[in-house]
Amino acid sequence: MLQLLPHLINRKDGRARDARRGRLGEARYNALAKELGRVIRLAFQAGATGSL
Repeated sequence: MLQLLPHLINRKDGRARDARRGRLGEARYNALAKELGRVIRLAFQAGATGSL
């Protein structure tokens, strides 16, 4: 499951398209996506998957 996360987070979907249009700022979007990946990874490592 953890191997799939980068592909899910980095895929070019509507949010990425909006970021490219400058609504969020592409760099800020990428930073938020990376942070979300870290939080999810940490939750899985800690065994807190029941709350996800």
